[in-house]
Amino acid sequence: LYQLFKRGDLPAARAVQFKLLELIKTMFAAGNFPEGFRAGVSLRGFEVGRTRQPMAEREFQHLEEIRSQLACLLADCGYSEAAAHCRRGTCDAARHSELRQIVRGVIETYKRQGG
Repeated sequence: LYQLFKRGDLPAARAVQFKLLELIKTMFAAGNFPEGFRAGVSLRGFEVGRTRQPMAEREFQHLEEIRSQLACLLADCGYSEAAAHCRRGTCDAARHSELRQIVRGVIETYKRQGG
């Protein structure tokens, strides 16, 4: 994000910023802070342990839905370790298709500029 902004590629920097905001918003949507962030970190392959907070069954189910959404977002950003946990049926396919196009555009711009 910083490098894109520094080079003056504001559309690409904006796309990355909005992707980051979507990731953060999704992590907060999990409820029971910091469970959404714990899910995001674990999807990247870091073992962070289980929650010590008591959670109802419906909270666990909601967290699994959020985890899948996070996996899809991370997979769209190129984090292949998260892709196995992405269940597209739980995600808005049109939204993710649009996001994939944005991410591809950012990557192509980065490559063209010698990144």
